Amino acid sequence: MRKEGLDFLGFRFILCDNKVLMKVRNITKKRFKRKVRAIKEGKIDRIKGNEIINSYLAHFKWGNCYNLLKKYLREINIDR
Repeated sequence: MRKEGLDFLGFRFILCDNKVLMKVRNITKKRFKRKVRAIKEGKIDRIKGNEIINSYLAHFKWGNCYNLLKKYLREINIDR
């Protein structure tokens, strides 16, 4: 089965009912989850962790990512 849509800049753009949906690519989600786990386990220090989280927040604000951010940021006790 061929996936629909176009991958570009970490998002998948899908045309649905004359609207364009922007969803985060699976590889981008996996990379974000790995970084959050590393911060939570202490493998990445808090200062570098804040830089990483802010970078992903700036990227994800363009797509429909509210639930993704809410779920994983709650794990490391960050309210945004």
